[in-house]
Amino acid sequence: MPRSVIAMGGNHESTATAISHALGALHLNAQVDVLKNSNVYQTDPMGTGAGDQFLNAACLLDTSLAPIELLDLVLQIETDNHRTRQTHWGPRTLDLDLIFYGDEIIAGDRLTVPHPDYWYRRFVLDPAADVCPEWVHPTTGISIAELRDRLHAAEFRVSVSGDVDPDFLTAEFRTEFGDVRFEYVAEVTRPPASGLGIHVSGEPCQLPPMWLNAPPTSLESFVRDVLTAARGQCQRLESD
Repeated sequence: MPRSVIAMGGNHESTATAISHALGALHLNAQVDVLKNSNVYQTDPMGTGAGDQFLNAACLLDTSLAPIELLDLVLQIETDNHRTRQTHWGPRTLDLDLIFYGDEIIAGDRLTVPHPDYWYRRFVLDPAADVCPEWVHPTTGISIAELRDRLHAAEFRVSVSGDVDPDFLTAEFRTEFGDVRFEYVAEVTRPPASGLGIHVSGEPCQLPPMWLNAPPTSLESFVRDVLTAARGQCQRLESD
């Protein structure tokens, strides 16, 4: 059966219970075998309207469900735990994301795997490293542990390309993200398909460039969201 990784999170007072219920629902499904679940982490919210701090976790499972069937299952579990979608990146009781489904690469209207944004998010990588640190992205060949270690690196560089004043980011974020070194890259060998690109890297973890496409919104908000996800608090909570 294909092995899959599901990320879990939320920032409602009932989220801890919802994560427990979600794991229970997966265990009860005859077509799912939960192999391991991670520690729970307390993480900084990403997005100005996200609300309070989040709880995040991950689980590793085998399943005979097809990718869309697994997606439908986790969406139903979200609904059963009173998930609503009134605000993008808003407060939520429970969010379940399918990060990997075997080695498959899927780009559909309803489902994209591997999840396109997991690689710069500590709230995904830290829990996922608990359950499958050796898991390798099917196209980049980079493991979850390597990606996590890069985000933990003492020296952290963010390279920006595109039509932007390179001094803007330095001035705007020097105080808020004092451990990040901003670099402007006028020419890149593999620029983003469109818009602005951000290249997250840290030494001594020398990994290939990975780029993000900036949405047509505030550059300041975009960079802050990325850096919060990459460098914000992600604290493992002690088990009761």
